Amino acid sequence: MNWLARLFSQNTLHEPNQPTEPLDGVVIRLDDQSYFANSDIIEGMQFSATLQIRTPLSVLRHHGEIFHGSPSNAPVYGSQADGIWVFRTKTFKELGIDMGEMSESTHASDIGPVLPSHYLPFLIQFRSIAESSSSPDQQMLALLELPKQSARFSEIWQKLCTSYNDFPSSFFYYPFTSLPGIGRKLARNLYAAGFRSTEEIINSSMAQLTAVPGLGSATAAKLTTVATAGRQGQFRGLA
Repeated sequence: MNWLARLFSQNTLHEPNQPTEPLDGVVIRLDDQSYFANSDIIEGMQFSATLQIRTPLSVLRHHGEIFHGSPSNAPVYGSQADGIWVFRTKTFKELGIDMGEMSESTHASDIGPVLPSHYLPFLIQFRSIAESSSSPDQQMLALLELPKQSARFSEIWQKLCTSYNDFPSSFFYYPFTSLPGIGRKLARNLYAAGFRSTEEIINSSMAQLTAVPGLGSATAAKLTTVATAGRQGQFRGLA
């Protein structure tokens, strides 16, 4: 059983945001050396998407995907914060162990520990709407229909309302905080005033911007300068 010593190491360092989780004081080493050294018990690599409403649809769709190869050759889906590859061990049956297989385990998410099979269908529908070509107002209407689909979706929706202040509106106006001088409160005021994108904000006039409660001339000037400099591309909505 010395493969356990090779697979786990107390002194292994990992990158920030690397979703490797400590197990009784040890950290799983997801490197090529460990992969090949433990090929007798490792089936391959399995992709684990970050189960949050911000995770892109293109990444969520790969959750659970199996890659039969070393970690260094695994495909890249989104950023490291969007998901990672983890070792997938062989089943007890494949290892010749007479034991019942383990059931699906919970994953961390923005609504607490969840079973991926429960949360992933909701996330995929949520992101399909959020990434559609519909206007933000049409997207909002479509999102508000999600909790009506099933009791499980309704439960998830309620948890999201607890996890995120002013959900689901905050999903649309939070990207405004990427603009200079815009905090969460001003972002909410801009959304309430009818603004639906960062591009719309920076291309507005001083008069339109200063009409928003709490938005003064100094902040408005910063916003119009962004448009004048032609740097709209760096202020885009939530991916």
